[in-house]
Amino acid sequence: MGRKKVYAQEPGPENDEMPYDYWAFIRWCVNSQGLTEGTAKSYISQIRTAFTTMFDDEDTLFKDIRNAFLTHGDDPEQRILQLEDMYETLMAYTETIAEFADDWFDGYNSKFPEGKTKPVPKEDWVRAFQCYCRYIRWRIDEERLRNKMKVEVKDDSARFMEIPMRNQFRQYMKNKGKGYPTNTINTYCCKLKRLYNLLIRRVQNRNVFDNLNYWIERNTDINPFLDKLQQHIEYELEWENYPELSYDDVERGKNAFLIYREFLEDYAKNTNKYPREEYEIPRRENKK
Repeated sequence: MGRKKVYAQEPGPENDEMPYDYWAFIRWCVNSQGLTEGTAKSYISQIRTAFTTMFDDEDTLFKDIRNAFLTHGDDPEQRILQLEDMYETLMAYTETIAEFADDWFDGYNSKFPEGKTKPVPKEDWVRAFQCYCRYIRWRIDEERLRNKMKVEVKDDSARFMEIPMRNQFRQYMKNKGKGYPTNTINTYCCKLKRLYNLLIRRVQNRNVFDNLNYWIERNTDINPFLDKLQQHIEYELEWENYPELSYDDVERGKNAFLIYREFLEDYAKNTNKYPREEYEIPRRENKK
């Protein structure tokens, strides 16, 4: 049975979004990153708590991010540069939380009797901010592709996007033949995730790979696209254009990609046997 569709109330222009675009961030977490609705909503709460705790009341980080996305200049390159600057600013805030949150926690815990300190989840704050950074990174990459600009991807696992339909892919491997053991499934997913971020996301002219479920459900033949990706992988094995990827990364990533391709073929033929995890929130342009 599919996930029940949930419609979140979009904040009006008189309200401040914290974090910016949180209603679409939840949808992205569930549909693209394989997270549960509860986890996505807890990230929102943790981001708000961390931000209001660690920074001044007058801090305008999320307003600035909003303005960067909603200000449409005539120069696409200048617009992308502005977005990239905001992304680096957001990363700096995330790093500040990771580095200095302990100072606040020490003062907070000192209010409790010795041996009875109340735990404060610093790691949860950082994890939530890192996920939000990945979402903003994804939105900027969407802008880049729309303007036919190269997607910039750094070798940083904290910023890596999750592979599309990860949970369904894991189910396929678990049930394929006699079933892959869990450690093998984990390895294949990690190798494919690295290949996806450091090669596939860089060579896409459109975010077809990111929206495979969308195209499959509309009976689109994605094999020509997958053929091209496989050629890129073979080319990388021979020419090594991306130094962040070792030969082992590409070779084992290719093996994972081939199994992933088998999964996509099975998914296209037997969509109903896989769990559905759609979480829909009306986009801004659909609001009346």
